Amino acid sequence: MSEGEVAHQRWVHDQLDPSLRRVVGEWPYAIHDAFAGVRVTFTHYGRDASGRGFMPIVPEPRSSDLDAIFGQDQADLICYGHHHPASDLTGRARYVNPGALGCSPTAMARFLTVAFADGAYVLERHAVPYDPTDLVRQFEERDVPERAFIRAAFFGWTRG
Repeated sequence: MSEGEVAHQRWVHDQLDPSLRRVVGEWPYAIHDAFAGVRVTFTHYGRDASGRGFMPIVPEPRSSDLDAIFGQDQADLICYGHHHPASDLTGRARYVNPGALGCSPTAMARFLTVAFADGAYVLERHAVPYDPTDLVRQFEERDVPERAFIRAAFFGWTRG
């Protein structure tokens, strides 16, 4: 990571109440469950060989790319993120990335809901507008490291 990324990661870590750090550190990298007979995995992204990092992002994945990234997973539906554009592909499993919850040039929070019944599911995409004014103000007030980069890279905003 660059010095700026390290500073940002340390800042984020410092925002977490010390009593919660161990708890958060014990959270699983993936949640595997079954709902009404459908095997589901919720994960941030595929893990690298070390198990401590993520596989390299594939910017425009094909089903075969996602089959390789999530090759060890035995789910029917895999919900993932890490890369912000929305995606919905079917290979060995159905791979759904809802898109970033709030990282977008438009102030839109994107997410999914899934209803399960009798071995099947219905997936529904949602997009809810939000007012980014407080977010921009908080970046400045909290002196978030790398905030100009974050605004540009994750939101497409060039000014605060």
